[in-house]
Amino acid sequence: LRLVEDLVAMPSAPASAWLRLAELRATLGRRSDAVDAVRRYVDAEDGSASAVVAGARLLESMHSEPEAVVMLESALRRHPGDMAVTFALANVLATTGAYEREAQLLRKWTRREGDKGAALMAVGVRYKGRGDFPRALVFLTQATKMPERAVEAWLAVG
Repeated sequence: LRLVEDLVAMPSAPASAWLRLAELRATLGRRSDAVDAVRRYVDAEDGSASAVVAGARLLESMHSEPEAVVMLESALRRHPGDMAVTFALANVLATTGAYEREAQLLRKWTRREGDKGAALMAVGVRYKGRGDFPRALVFLTQATKMPERAVEAWLAVG
């Protein structure tokens, strides 16, 4: 821990050192210090979508879902329509039982996507993998109506 703390104190420290520090602090039960290190990691990465997703996953693993939701919602404002951020937020919302918010988020995302068939497939397969077959069918059935995704969607419904 001390070694990583010394590393992040250096001006030339890689941004990833902050994420490693957050992981170590989380492992040691230092939750608020870990949350702070996650924020510093995301800032050091200039709020990139991939950094936000990595940070949010760590926050979720620490049972800090409210912080993860705030971070991901902020990232969606900066990176509207980003699939990784959208799905990471959907995962956290599902974890917290906010299924209607999750469904609204995913419906909105599918409406924005340029490749509507791929978006419908991604959401349908996501729900199917979670065992939520009624919601999966809604999205997969819509995908069957897209000529470029029809066969793939029917196979996914299978």
